[in-house]
Amino acid sequence: MPIPRTGLDTFASAVAARLPGEWTSKYTRHDAYKDQFRTTERLWDLGHVNYIVGEFVVGHEAVLHGPDGQRLYLTDRPTHLHQFVVAPLAPDIYSHHFLGAAEPNGIAIPADPVRAAARITQRLLPRYERARDEVQRNSVHEAPPADTRPLPAPSPDVRANAAPSDGASSSTRTLDLLTSVLDPHHGTLELLANLFDTAADKARTHDTSDDDAFQLAEDLSAAAAGIRRIGEDLHVAPERMAALTQIPSSTPAPTRGASATPQRALPPAPPTPGLTASR
Repeated sequence: MPIPRTGLDTFASAVAARLPGEWTSKYTRHDAYKDQFRTTERLWDLGHVNYIVGEFVVGHEAVLHGPDGQRLYLTDRPTHLHQFVVAPLAPDIYSHHFLGAAEPNGIAIPADPVRAAARITQRLLPRYERARDEVQRNSVHEAPPADTRPLPAPSPDVRANAAPSDGASSSTRTLDLLTSVLDPHHGTLELLANLFDTAADKARTHDTSDDDAFQLAEDLSAAAAGIRRIGEDLHVAPERMAALTQIPSSTPAPTRGASATPQRALPPAPPTPGLTASR
């Protein structure tokens, strides 16, 4: 057995202390090659962390335990002496509930606990939380409920040629488009953020000392985070739009589908400080 890199125990504890919420660390050294698979069989990763545990003898590991049963697997990055890798561990749930859920995948982190914790908090934990939420929904509903399915966005030609017959139908189409863009799980913004995350992970596989792969990865990750902040800032925009375009009760309410029951208007949310009407 190769001698494991020293410092993982201390490093993992320092990272756990800097993550949001209550996190603890459990360090384990493997006496035999087969021992590493006791934990990694639950690895929720299809990227380089999965490759590492399948192709290398990993002499030790640390598992970080966080709120609501979150678990992160942490070990050395064999080909980079000053880096570690971290990846989520899947929840203990029937495997068919994972169908349709995107793999949160792991990331490489620097050997500095402060920078490592920041990268985990900004990049990994949000993906992990979204994946866990989707699996949890699948465990409650064998098929995704109708209100979580993405609304198809019509093409520009369709929007240009389908002139509304009245203001109500125009508002309905606008609301549907807004919902499809801001859906936190399948919306356009989330898909774009996931694309930038994937590109950042790809850039990191080319990380060398004489190119800007690391900086490119950081820029892509920052872009993904910025897009998600937009979605978070506007997450109640569809409800606010629905309230603004609600048809007065004296006018017969148009129906969507078989039900003709008028929907109660949602109260408009208070204005967000710092935002102007032009936004």
